[in-house]
Amino acid sequence: MGRKTILIIGTLMLTVIGGCCFVYAKYVDNRVVVKNHQIVKGAESWSKFKQNTANGKEDIIHMIIAQEGKRYDNTLSFDGTYYRYDSEQENETFKRKYLLDLRGEVPVSKVMTHWVVLADQQYTLEQLMHSVESNDSGDWLDFDILFLE
Repeated sequence: MGRKTILIIGTLMLTVIGGCCFVYAKYVDNRVVVKNHQIVKGAESWSKFKQNTANGKEDIIHMIIAQEGKRYDNTLSFDGTYYRYDSEQENETFKRKYLLDLRGEVPVSKVMTHWVVLADQQYTLEQLMHSVESNDSGDWLDFDILFLE
């Protein structure tokens, strides 16, 4: 091989490796790790995603969910109108209008709770908890849980 060929191959290799590193760095910067129902890494990325999407800006975040000794790589994206959650653990895709990130106290136990759900309507934490606790199917609300703390 000539010197020119080696230089071209070297340049191509550096370009590919540099591109891979950039993609990996973007992935790491844009991910949240949820373990035992709590965000253990990426709280800043989560806040940035919520802020961007609340302002109508398209965005995507990778959510690593670790539970029961398993790890699931999920993706939550916002296209400017709808949130889309591709869930590896559920092997499903959910598409909803609102991302609800709600915190509050459970009335009876006085324990703090944190619910992150997708829904097509705005709900309060109290409405969601009542829906889950109710035996009356007329009280059940339509939403998809991303994670609970």
